[in-house]
Amino acid sequence: MPPPSTNTFTGTIDVEIRDSQPDWAPFEPPQAPAGAPNVVYVVLDDVGYSAMSSYGGPIETPNIERVASEGVRYTQWHTTALCSPTRSCLLTGRNHTRNSMACITEAAVGFPNAGGTIPPEKPFFLYYAPGAAHSPQHAPREWSDRYKGRFDAGYEVMRERTLARQKELGIVPPDTALPQLNPIGTYETRAGPDVQPFPLLDQTRPWASLSTDEKRLFSRMAEVYAGFLSHADHQIGRLLDYLEEIGERENTLVVVVSDNGASGEGGPNGSVNEMKFMNGLPDEVADNLPMLDELGGPHTYNHYPNGWAMAFNTPFTMWKRYEFNGGTCDPCIISWPAGSTARGELRGQYHHAVDIVPTILDVLGVEPPQRIKGQVQSHFDGVSMRYSLDDRDATGRRHTQFYSMLGSRAIWHEGWKAVTTHPTLSGWGHFNADEWELYHTDEDRAELNNLAAEQPDRLREPVNLWFAEAVAGPEPIRLLPEHRGGARVAGGQHPQPVVLDRCARGPVRAEDRRHRRSPHGRETDHLGRVREGRRGSAACLDRHPLALPRRPEGGRGPDQDPARRVRDRGRGALRRP
Repeated sequence: MPPPSTNTFTGTIDVEIRDSQPDWAPFEPPQAPAGAPNVVYVVLDDVGYSAMSSYGGPIETPNIERVASEGVRYTQWHTTALCSPTRSCLLTGRNHTRNSMACITEAAVGFPNAGGTIPPEKPFFLYYAPGAAHSPQHAPREWSDRYKGRFDAGYEVMRERTLARQKELGIVPPDTALPQLNPIGTYETRAGPDVQPFPLLDQTRPWASLSTDEKRLFSRMAEVYAGFLSHADHQIGRLLDYLEEIGERENTLVVVVSDNGASGEGGPNGSVNEMKFMNGLPDEVADNLPMLDELGGPHTYNHYPNGWAMAFNTPFTMWKRYEFNGGTCDPCIISWPAGSTARGELRGQYHHAVDIVPTILDVLGVEPPQRIKGQVQSHFDGVSMRYSLDDRDATGRRHTQFYSMLGSRAIWHEGWKAVTTHPTLSGWGHFNADEWELYHTDEDRAELNNLAAEQPDRLREPVNLWFAEAVAGPEPIRLLPEHRGGARVAGGQHPQPVVLDRCARGPVRAEDRRHRRSPHGRETDHLGRVREGRRGSAACLDRHPLALPRRPEGGRGPDQDPARRVRDRGRGALRRP
């Protein structure tokens, strides 16, 4: 017989403890070899891809630049688009839906992928999470006042200036362009499949349409956010100074990341009380203006308008909660002076938050244990990024990444990305009817050129792969993305019951089950007639190829064309003719 594993109990158990032999080995945490580096995580919150100066942004973060100057900045590092799920990935190296963290912790529901508890994992590093720059954006006034007037030109101009700096730094390809201000629609141009309105909070007002007072208010909100982030950077500097003082900086691996993109939760008007967003209530500028001088202080729970989220996510589409790059592509800086020769360099390999733990274990020289304190550990979803630290041109080792958050879905596979335009927290449902867009993100980082209509066969592969990945955990996902506790926390609809559908090979809302499915995958009514305007699950596309909808030139689909809409005379809501 082979020798017993060190993770297996090798003692003896008899009737009495005096006749038994203990074995502590299976319950001891793994030990790093002598000389292994210290590890420091600095986890920022809601800091968009382009907010910080080291990524071309307008906010001064000199201490984060110190880390970047001693290491590498990743330009295609991704998150889940929400805080708690991303942090579960950072702690475990596993996808959030396998961590039982499909949404934020306080939105946990009693299902295997969303229970809100993480499997046992013993931390062995400093985890520094200052809370910046999540709302409420509070900072000492003197820090916010440093940015007086810097945002007066507005968020659209700021996007253009930031993109120009990003191109100079090599952060994005030189031909990168900016998406439009409302890339997936507005209340006036788009409605749901059952005439549900487009979320008012997820549309952006053009800067030129604002009044003088509104511009003054919105500019101050950005100044406060900038002061908040700079103040956090100052505290990071104190930590770095201490590491240098005690002689540990050289052999400390420092990882600086943001847990998702800049937040759109301030809505089109910004907010002095973000709890309104959590209850689905829009902010009124007339209510916010009197609080202008209180922004950043204890009398407000303030959040900037979502136009700044677009600016701080330059050059990407949308923001936190969405699986477009505006929600998922975030800063990641890694520095290990004693173990890497890289200094101030960029890395373009595609990676995700689940890759950080395997990287740490690789650097420490620790083999991932099969058990921790007697608990069997699941496999990692992440891969080590260490190969890229000193090799700028190394071939990326991540091939696929699954995304699902609050009704938004996406999957990246070998340079191509499929993503839905489904508004988050909208209560629209009808996920089998979602429009999937296709982007070649190796070349189109801003996700501007939708190739779904031109290459329907290429689209089918990642869409089918999304459904395969969605059930790849220890328990299949039993709830579709929007039917989570998060919808209740943030003012959406309550979860609805789901059942399994043989054609869809996954869950379907009970109310949709009233319509049977024909053998070719199309939905039928009780008489067997095919229902128009609905197509079968993407999981059936390989067996039953169906035409994918084309969108008008420059648009995002026929349901966004005002000319093809009529008013519902009974409700006054927008609907399809």
